[in-house]
Amino acid sequence: MTSDIFGSAPLVKSPPSDASLPPPAKVEVWPVAAPRKVTIAPLPAEVDDLPDDERLGFRWVRSALIVVGGLLVLLYALPAFLMAGNVYPGTTVLGVDVGGMNAREATDRLTTGLVSAATNAIVVRHGTKSERISPERSGLSIDIPATVQALPMGFPSPADIWRAMTGGREVTPVVRADSGRLGEVVSTQVARAMERPMVEGDVTFDGLRPEPVYPKEGTTLDVPRVVEEVRAAYLNPDIIVEVKPVEAAPRATRDGVNRAVAWARRAVAAPVTLTHGGVSLELAPGDIAAALSFVPGDTGGLEARFDAAVATRGMRFVPEDEAPRDATFVIADGRPKLVPGRPGVGIDTSKLGAQIIAVLGRQSARTVTVPLTELKPDLDDKEAAASGIEAELVRVDMSYSCCQPRVTNIKETARRVNGMIVRPGETFSLNQATGRREGRPGFAGPAEPTAIRGQEGRDVPGVSVAGTVLYNAALRSGLEIVEAVPHESFLPPYPAGVEVAVSYPGPDLVWRNNTDYGVLIQASATDTVMTVSLWGTKTYDVTISQSNRTRFTSTPALEGPEAGCVASVGSAGFTIVTTRERVRLDGTAETPESWKTTYRPRAEIVCPEAGTSG
Repeated sequence: MTSDIFGSAPLVKSPPSDASLPPPAKVEVWPVAAPRKVTIAPLPAEVDDLPDDERLGFRWVRSALIVVGGLLVLLYALPAFLMAGNVYPGTTVLGVDVGGMNAREATDRLTTGLVSAATNAIVVRHGTKSERISPERSGLSIDIPATVQALPMGFPSPADIWRAMTGGREVTPVVRADSGRLGEVVSTQVARAMERPMVEGDVTFDGLRPEPVYPKEGTTLDVPRVVEEVRAAYLNPDIIVEVKPVEAAPRATRDGVNRAVAWARRAVAAPVTLTHGGVSLELAPGDIAAALSFVPGDTGGLEARFDAAVATRGMRFVPEDEAPRDATFVIADGRPKLVPGRPGVGIDTSKLGAQIIAVLGRQSARTVTVPLTELKPDLDDKEAAASGIEAELVRVDMSYSCCQPRVTNIKETARRVNGMIVRPGETFSLNQATGRREGRPGFAGPAEPTAIRGQEGRDVPGVSVAGTVLYNAALRSGLEIVEAVPHESFLPPYPAGVEVAVSYPGPDLVWRNNTDYGVLIQASATDTVMTVSLWGTKTYDVTISQSNRTRFTSTPALEGPEAGCVASVGSAGFTIVTTRERVRLDGTAETPESWKTTYRPRAEIVCPEAGTSG
């Protein structure tokens, strides 16, 4: 039985002695080193224990540093405070001092002070020839607001203050450059004076007679490079732009031109018939000549090209409801309403052009089957809706006497141009819009040859009336007039000085949409009145004024033939000056345009009385 855990521990008996065990080890005491004596070095002496002269020098240095630092801070803070918010002192732009001015004062100073530098002509030279380019005409100018923004202003750094105190800084003005206008000036003014124009071989038409244009070597300018050099020379009057035209050789040869002339004679010797699905229309020799052009080939010859789109304009070989239609607008309740465009079937002009070229060299069998293809509208709904056609810009009416076939042709012309949208930057051409009118469906009456101020053509009656109404609408909307040729003699009811004569292929009526918005043509005609209104977004206020008629001339009456005489009223010759002034809605006035129109007198035709003889 074990002992009670809470009781005394039982005695343990010593183990029995064993003689084999070694005797216990002898206990020895370890030696301990005697305590060492530690000596503590004395602390360094306090500053106050320094000699008086050293203590005084230290205090003087510390005070001097504080004073110098304070002076430096004061020297920075005071001018910085005075300079803050204005152009830093000593700042100049092309020698014009604008230091210490605020932004408005600097703008006024630079606007007046840089006039001379900004308008100095740039000199371009080649050998003994030189041209002076006007910065204003070339689209080069100083951007004053951007230049002011580039001036050093705000809270200056110490470096800015130092620079202001030791001579200031010269800021290069920001230049605004219209690359398009500058390129146009270089391509015309400079190139015309310094190039020797290279002439490429070609064939043109005088009526139906092909005329050779023989090749000639020349020189040409690297226009993009000259544009960059002129831009770099702007505002640097010491720089003269030296140009060096390079040789330019034509690709066609004289023999190649002669071969093309012989082929062109055969091409316009007879008409070409176009057929499709029972519809047969004819391309007259004049249509062929107007659509033919030539480009240099690879072996010195000329290759013919035929513009089928021009030649077939106004032709229709499918029903109107199957043809593609551009998006347009109708006027409903005084507001334009979008008429969606649609795809349809039309002439594959690329294939047709190649087919016509293939038959033009023949004397017979000059009939071509017109290829058709699926076409998308040229102007889709999205573009039309975003074109800015919102309000009526102008409405023009012109009255005329009722007679056929002139009225028929006026109505057909109005129908063909009605609904057309002229995009920004695009040109409107009446001859392109209607195509050749002689012998085409919708037009009536015999076509007669015309000779109008040096341009020969052939056309049906009445087209000049439609052209005059369209011309006045464009003129009074502020649109750019590209081509407008008046009649030789004044013909009532045309408005003197603001009327046009139109024939095919010329003269033509051409105007350009020089606004940022589309222009919609709305045209209609009755038996006695044609009306044209243009719609878009108003850009100009337009004023047209005219001088009195001057320099009157007359001619004696003429007696007509006994047989088939048609009496006509003559008209006096005179001169009239017309001026158009345009002001943009922001108040910017465009340069006024003036043109002088001189009419020749037209003799009265008097028919002899019946039964009389000379």
